[in-house]
Amino acid sequence: MSNTESNKELLQKAYKRWNETKGGSVGDWLALADDNISFGSLAEGAEVMPFTASIKGKEALRTYFDGLLSDWSMLHYTPLGKTNAPVKPWRPGSWMFGNSRTERR
Repeated sequence: MSNTESNKELLQKAYKRWNETKGGSVGDWLALADDNISFGSLAEGAEVMPFTASIKGKEALRTYFDGLLSDWSMLHYTPLGKTNAPVKPWRPGSWMFGNSRTERR
């Protein structure tokens, strides 16, 4: 199996577990991440979601997940597109989280 195929399989398993555990598989993502990972979110550290600010480093990535999962509960992640698409560090999909405090989606 090529590195590309191996990496693709690792990512597919990680996304599958992310959905199955409803966000409880943070350890899987940390194991895949480089120690010097740079990570950002579309919310870009918005006042109501400060954990979404851009970060650098694996420990900072853990704080992102801690912030996300402290106030939000994942309802589902459904991958979109073909499973034979080129490997990418992200996978387009449909995500839905509910806010644990307000019960809003």
